[in-house]
Amino acid sequence: MYSPSHTHAHDDDFLFEQQRDPSDPRFRPVEYAAPPPPPSPVTSPASKDDSLSAATLQPIAVDIKRAAEMLCTSRWQIRQLLYSGKLSAFKLGKKYLIRISDLQAFVDEQARQARQE
Repeated sequence: MYSPSHTHAHDDDFLFEQQRDPSDPRFRPVEYAAPPPPPSPVTSPASKDDSLSAATLQPIAVDIKRAAEMLCTSRWQIRQLLYSGKLSAFKLGKKYLIRISDLQAFVDEQARQARQE
């Protein structure tokens, strides 16, 4: 009959070490194959005329932080442009968004004014 009080973990390890046969395939290190590559995103076949395909999808409006990054300036400067009316934005939820076309028009206007001076 088995009695756990008479068996110690170190005794089992000792017996295991004594019984291990290195040629036994159960004790050889397992060689794992490389994991398969991740599946590609599922895309529907789109025609060449599809303007909303994932490869060409561009944002049409950005928040103040992203606008500042795009213009290489600070968020404070973007807010000043909004308050002065030189740049326009709209509120969507809790965020103010600026259209990319408005940013481009602002940059174009600033470049035109710089050429005239």
